[in-house]
Order: sequence, then structure tokens, then C-alpha cells
Amino acid sequence: MSDHDHDHDIPPLPQHLIDEAEAGCEESRFLINRRSLLGMSGAFFAWAYMPRHAEAAGTEPRLLIVLLGGGMDGLHVAPPLNDPYYAGLRGDIAFGKNQLLALTSEFGLNPNMPNLKNMFDAKDAAMVQAIAPPLRRRSHFEGMYNIESGLPGVGARNSTSGWLNRLLQQLPPGRRVKMDALHIGPTPLILAGSEPVLSWTNTPNWSSYLDDPVLKLYQATNPTLADLMQRGLKTNSLALSGTTDATKAADKGISAVRINFRAAARMMRDEAGPRIAVLKLDGWDTHIGQISILSNKLADLDAAMQDLREALGSVWNNTAIVCVTEMGRTAAVNGNSGTDHGDASVAFLLGGAIAGGQVWGEWPGLAQSSLTDKRSLRATTDMRTVFKGVLADHLGVPTSILDTVVFPESADAPAMKDLLKNPVTSEDSEMMKKDVPTTGAGSSLADFRQSYGIG
Repeated sequence: MSDHDHDHDIPPLPQHLIDEAEAGCEESRFLINRRSLLGMSGAFFAWAYMPRHAEAAGTEPRLLIVLLGGGMDGLHVAPPLNDPYYAGLRGDIAFGKNQLLALTSEFGLNPNMPNLKNMFDAKDAAMVQAIAPPLRRRSHFEGMYNIESGLPGVGARNSTSGWLNRLLQQLPPGRRVKMDALHIGPTPLILAGSEPVLSWTNTPNWSSYLDDPVLKLYQATNPTLADLMQRGLKTNSLALSGTTDATKAADKGISAVRINFRAAARMMRDEAGPRIAVLKLDGWDTHIGQISILSNKLADLDAAMQDLREALGSVWNNTAIVCVTEMGRTAAVNGNSGTDHGDASVAFLLGGAIAGGQVWGEWPGLAQSSLTDKRSLRATTDMRTVFKGVLADHLGVPTSILDTVVFPESADAPAMKDLLKNPVTSEDSEMMKKDVPTTGAGSSLADFRQSYGIG
């Protein structure tokens, strides 16, 4: 299908993206290109793991990675309560202490996130402050590439595999449902690689009455397309599993983000559904008018998190969700009541499996001498340590695989401890037990790049 064929599906260009481009963000100017917009809305899922045995569906661990593209301002989401420099740097976008939802004695939460606050209080959500990927060039593309590739931040940007797909390749044989990839939209780099993945996109204007005639047409003219469509219909049925006419009607009245989180929960709780998934949400670049943009986006994300919790039901207790962004923003407000590209931000961890109710990470402070280049919150936590901590203690992935194959040459970024309520090991992990491969262990980065086609 040509780019032109997709034109009617491209969503309206957000006004704030146009404003950011006019304000000087070169990358926002690039995003205005129609071709680059394809697949960048919040209506895109990529799924990666399906269980072999349905009877284990209620107890198997679930993992959802949420990528918040655009550089979410962590100082706007979880401001420090006692940093003497905060108010002066933030100017007209600063929050007063009485405006924030209390998390700990040190940090508050944006008032638009009451559901996340309740999860935090229930010990089902936590924060990691001053976090960033190892590559910090204040570029949307470089930062997200680094998060998804899992590389240590060196070398050319030419990876053809993502760290989550490399993890899937390490799962013992027979513990995955083999299927060709179904792509309705581009696969994110984090899932790129030789292991088959499955994608789903919400298509609200598609009528189910067309399913049968279109499928019959494909069966008569193109068996390959027919096979892909059948897989897509099966995936869509998972996204709607357990719904009623009332819940379907309710879905029509909410945002695409919330629909996607609800669909994620329905897929992940289903006996035949995925156990590991990725969701990308863009639009967090706030060079101007940050208060209004983030108020809406954070409220929407907060509602979506609550939707996910409710729809997962009892499966919530076995679920870990990690929400990260590719970079933070400047500590100081700019002249347009916004912030520019920075370094460290905040990450959310939530789910019944998370040891919540706390804020992890060392707070570096906002004194000018503590800022990176006297402008940005300094990163004190390497994002890979959080991913590795969740993979180790939630899925039981061995350190030898984490340090070499999933995140190559990352022994200097050890897995964070105590992120999970009930940590497991590779010996008792349902996903990793039995003949765990060690391909790549002990290899150099050069060998790794050759093995995984990174060049």
C-alpha cells in the first residue's frame, strides 16, 4: 500500500506540534511530514508473547512497556516538595505544595493523576526519579532509539533489533506461539527482530459487516492477505474479549489512549492473549503552553491506567507496567511557558506485582551546580537498571542474558533490586525455566552487533 493510500487514515495534525515547530524544535518540524506521521498516533499496539498453556493464564506474569514519546517533563509530573530552587526555575508553570497530591515527604504528584495517587497509596505504583537512557543527546529520535535498541549509547544508529525481541528469542523453545508478524502500522524497534510479533490498531471506522466479504475476496485472490486478515480478526476478537454492548458503547465515548489501554487489558487477561506487550504514546513535547497540554495528557493517561487496572481484574496482581520517556526537559521554564529538551525525567512503575508506595532514585537537586550543563536535571539512574530489575525479578531472566544479549555490555548498570513484591528467579520462572539459552553470553559488543545485524 502506498503512502497516498494511507492519507485518509492520518489523524489531524495537533496544533501544539505546529506551535512547537514554529518555536524552533527541528524534530517537531520533521514530524509534520505526512509520511512520518503514519503509525505515530496512540492507536498502535505491538504484541510479543502468547502462552503455550491456557491453564496457566491466571498466574503467568504480564509485562507492559509504555513508551511516552516526546520527552515528558518529570518535574511537571512529580515535583520536589522541598527543593529550594524549584519555584524560581519553574516560574509560571510551578506548582504550589497545596496544589499537588502528596506522594512522600519529598515528592508530590501532578493534580491531574488521582488514580495513580490511589495506586501509589495502595502499594501498587511507584516512581523512579532522575532517570534517563544511557545516550543523552536531547534528541527525540536518538533517545527513543537508545531506549528501544537497548545498546549502551555508543556506535552508529543502525540497529535492526530491539531489546525486547532479543529477550523473546531467549525464551525456551516451545513456550511461544509461532506466528508471522501482522503489521497494521510499523513495528517499534523495541520489538524488531527475528522473533515473530503481533500488532493491533484500533480502527473505529471499520465496519465488522465488511469482515466476511473482504476475507472471502482475499481468499479468492490473495491467500497471503487472507491469512493475515484472519490473524488480524483473531487479534481484534482478543481486544474485544469479554465486552458487552454497553462496554463497546462506552469505548466509543473515550479517547484513543483509553481505548488502547482497555484493549491491552482484555488481550493480556485472556487465556489465549499475549503476556508481554508494548504501547507507544506520542505527543509529550511541550515547548510552549505546557500547563494546558500536560493537564490534558496526564489526565487522559491517568484515566487509562485506571481503565487498565479495572479491566485486568485479578490478573492485575501478576502484572508489571513500566512507563518511560526518552528524555526530560529543562529545569527552567522558557519564554513560552514551556520547557525545552533536557536529560533526566521520571518513570512510573505500576501493577499488582510492583512493590509500590515509594520513590526510587537519587535526587540530584536543582541547584545550578547540580544541573547538567547548568540547564537540566542530572540523571542518577540508568534506565536499563530498571528494565533489568523488572525482567530479573518479574520474569526470572538470568543476569548472564540481561548483561550480554538483552542489554549488551551493561554489567556496569546492574539490575535494580526490590522493585517487585514477590521476586522470582530463573529457576522458578514460568517463562524462563527449562534449558534457558545463553547465546551471546560473554561475547563482545562487536560480536553481538554481528549476531543481531546491528553492523
